[in-house]
Amino acid sequence: MLFCPADPNPHLKRKRRPNITSEGLQTPSSAKRKSESSAAGSDQKRRRIKRSVHLDLDAFVSLSETVMARVRTTLIVDVGKKLRPLSLFQVCRHLHPVDMLALSRTSKVLRAIFTSKRSKPCWDESRLQLDIPDWRHVSSPRAMVFIFERTCQATGCEERARLQCAYVCRKYCARCAEKNLLEATDVQQKWPELPEDLVTRLMWTPKLPATSTNEVRKGRFYLREDVLSLLRHFQRLKDQPSWATTAFRADLISKQRQRAAAAVEIRVWLARTVKRQQARFKERWLMISAVMASRWRWDPVPYEELPGRLKEVVDYLIKLSNITEDTWNRVRGDLTRAIKAKGPGRDQAERPFSLRGAGSSERELAPSK
Repeated sequence: MLFCPADPNPHLKRKRRPNITSEGLQTPSSAKRKSESSAAGSDQKRRRIKRSVHLDLDAFVSLSETVMARVRTTLIVDVGKKLRPLSLFQVCRHLHPVDMLALSRTSKVLRAIFTSKRSKPCWDESRLQLDIPDWRHVSSPRAMVFIFERTCQATGCEERARLQCAYVCRKYCARCAEKNLLEATDVQQKWPELPEDLVTRLMWTPKLPATSTNEVRKGRFYLREDVLSLLRHFQRLKDQPSWATTAFRADLISKQRQRAAAAVEIRVWLARTVKRQQARFKERWLMISAVMASRWRWDPVPYEELPGRLKEVVDYLIKLSNITEDTWNRVRGDLTRAIKAKGPGRDQAERPFSLRGAGSSERELAPSK
């Protein structure tokens, strides 16, 4: 006689029969989980709402320079997680191009955003606030770097630029210029397969400084990047019909003319801006020297002969958009100590100027000479 247990699997729990209601198949455990998940979801939603970042655009634009520096730090930390590119562009279109360049260099995410084609309206609006002409066929970040920065644009070089090539939109020191600029004869020797009529349609610069002396070589010097790009395009056209090469040559001629015209406009704008800055500097320096002579009995000297600490205070006053009585009260102590100091003592060597870089409500709109 065989013994058969009542439950063939006693170690397993029996499944309860589900309840079928008007809402569908529902069990007591699933209903309990559903209520708990809805309550937890509502709590998380409340927390997300509390943690969300709210940006008032009008209030952001009206902030002073010091407060905007703190807001920029918050944007740098939270932009990849909490802000979309379009929201970022709505905020950054009111910034100075120098601030946008600094913001784009803080992370790879921001660099990809500000160098994409979607960011061009943002760059254009920031450019139009300063009346900068449109540099056609040149990316906006590269054009702003050429206009506002003074260092060499070669990768890994931080020396002061000696050569400004407006037609190729580059600034180089003497050593990097010799590496990145090629003469027409050098191009023909390295890449003999390139037709000469195509090479002459590239943008070129007429000067190249020598590395050892202060002499300048004259001729036609082409950018290495442009020559390599032309070589790649020409290799693709080998298997194409002849009309493709003709159309490519016409496109090069059109771009060369447009870029040359835009470069001339940029050079005119830079010259006009430098003259305006020089006139403003002269007017502001005469006013500051007159006030210091009347209030502090200061003996006027040329700007180039100012001592280090006094020059810092004067540079701060020159960069301000407006100088009020409150501004003079803030720098009164620093000016008194700087004027009375007859030599480089402890006060000049160790104590820094307290207002340097703060309190400016308006950035200088153009690069200094």
